[in-house]
Amino acid sequence: MIECRPLGICSWDFELHGKGHVATLGFGWPTEQGWINLDGRSYQVEKQGFFSGRWNLIDGAEVKSSAEKRSAFTRSFDLTTPSGSFVLEAASFACRTMNLHGPAADASISPAHAFTKRAVIQGRLPEFEVVAFAFWLTAL
Repeated sequence: MIECRPLGICSWDFELHGKGHVATLGFGWPTEQGWINLDGRSYQVEKQGFFSGRWNLIDGAEVKSSAEKRSAFTRSFDLTTPSGSFVLEAASFACRTMNLHGPAADASISPAHAFTKRAVIQGRLPEFEVVAFAFWLTAL
């Protein structure tokens, strides 16, 4: 299980703890871009244009992973990572839970309860870099 906690009561930046890892996630809301610090390593999350539904997770000059939103009207993404291809999608139309499926992964990202930004990630988890990127997309 991975715990996801906002950095402050009014903050939309998060800290993830679990699987022996720590990550801090930040957002640039107007641009839908941000960053992930994973165990002391810094990644940038860049959107591929204002009207694009594609994000890249960048380590220095190297694209480590990418995510493509399936439609502007759904909450679902196709992720391409070094570990394989994953699908991140809403569990249902009206709920905040997102499911992550892929090679040896079947996990859910769910709010800790109805009135919080805190969340938990449970199930068969892929590598932590993929989990952090999936949560970043979920929180966006």
